[in-house]
Amino acid sequence: MLRQARAEAAVQGVDNVTFIEGDARDLPCLVSGTVDQVLKPGGRFVVIQLVSDPPRANHGIGAPRGPRTDMRMTPESVLDAVRLAGFEQLQAVDLPPFHYGILLAPA
Repeated sequence: MLRQARAEAAVQGVDNVTFIEGDARDLPCLVSGTVDQVLKPGGRFVVIQLVSDPPRANHGIGAPRGPRTDMRMTPESVLDAVRLAGFEQLQAVDLPPFHYGILLAPA
């Protein structure tokens, strides 16, 4: 996914983006460390995560993609983690069939 996002950013001529790969369970550390280091004033960041809802996670393939659904963060748990680091949600988007995204900014 990151390779595809980097390629698309290059095609679109977008050069004001940094892609960070990390374990969502370490989100508070990523936000208060890496994100804080690269985010410029007025900047925003996005968390893209696999859905945790088992029927949707199995959509059309019979078995979940990625980690077990009980290991995945719900949108609410993502927000709890980033709020502790001083960020707030600007927008949530559904990215069917397997993902969701949350656009965030410093509070």
